[in-house]
Amino acid sequence: MSWKINFIAQKPSGDWQVFIDAKTGEELLAIDISENYVNGTGRVFKPDPITALQNINLSDQNNTDYPALQNAYQTVTLNNLDNPINGIYRLWGKYARSDSIEAPDTTLVRRSDSNFLYNRSQAGFEEVNAYYFLDLQRQYIGSLGFSPQWNGQDYIRFDAGIHLKNPAAK
Repeated sequence: MSWKINFIAQKPSGDWQVFIDAKTGEELLAIDISENYVNGTGRVFKPDPITALQNINLSDQNNTDYPALQNAYQTVTLNNLDNPINGIYRLWGKYARSDSIEAPDTTLVRRSDSNFLYNRSQAGFEEVNAYYFLDLQRQYIGSLGFSPQWNGQDYIRFDAGIHLKNPAAK
């Protein structure tokens, strides 16, 4: 287990992300993330299958991936992802971060590449949708000249397995 700490420093200049071993306090990795974000790809519903397909007869069908939904998927760019840690990509980024906040614990999506292409019956589909739309909205808010923070962070932390959480709640 490790701690992730973000801070801006003048010497050495940069927007730093440091990973510290939670048991030993040893620095595991320090990177300047000023402009070190990567883009990935993800599959989402944009905005949802009923609207995208203009078909009010679609039903949930217990999160199964059935043929009528195929044209509702869109492959999108997942902007602002953190660089991989030890070769592993997560849905952690500049403006949104997937986490396991509340019981039951959820296994977070992890990949050896930055392609998060799931369908709705696969674990990770909702996580990709949440990351994409939270990042997109935060970029829009930034384009208006606002820089909101949540608990001193630029990113919104969301629960990977349950639903969006208020990041101020502990």
